[in-house]
Amino acid sequence: MGIMIGSLGVLTVLSIAQQFISWGIIKNLINIAAFSFVISGVLEIIFLLPSIFEYVSNLDKVFIVAIITGTISIVGVVYSTYMKRVEYLSEKRKDAYLEFVNFMYELMIVNPNMKTNDIVENINKFQASILLWGSPSVLNAWKEFKQNNIDDPEDTGRTLHFVEILINAMRKDLGVNKVKENEIIKIITKVNRTPE
Repeated sequence: MGIMIGSLGVLTVLSIAQQFISWGIIKNLINIAAFSFVISGVLEIIFLLPSIFEYVSNLDKVFIVAIITGTISIVGVVYSTYMKRVEYLSEKRKDAYLEFVNFMYELMIVNPNMKTNDIVENINKFQASILLWGSPSVLNAWKEFKQNNIDDPEDTGRTLHFVEILINAMRKDLGVNKVKENEIIKIITKVNRTPE
């Protein structure tokens, strides 16, 4: 009996420890530690600024010019690398998003009687693209769109509402301004939808 109670106590402690040492808590602790390091680093730089300025002002002008030139070069390289990455992602996302918009336009205007197999093929192709290249806001909009189709596939007005949210998320992702509600639907369907 004592062994059983002891084993139960150990299992309880292990269960609590397992819940405490979950990835979510560790992730939060890492985020807090990283934030603390960043804040302490910024404060240290602020406190050291007068000493840095005094040290730099005592240097020879050739060294000062070299330091400024080096700093500008490093900042330029970092910015250039960042912009190349942004351009690369934008190009990949643009192709995926354009496919979806073309598909929606064809489905709504050109070929409203598109075969189910073709619809599924287009949707699967788009989903594969955005899983790789889509931003979090586009993935969330896509998830809501799909969930709506599962919950209420017959409500066309509601589906169009989620299509519009998805297209606006794509536009934002590509650096284009959001279009006001109902405008995108007017363009791709030639019908006016009353706002919900």
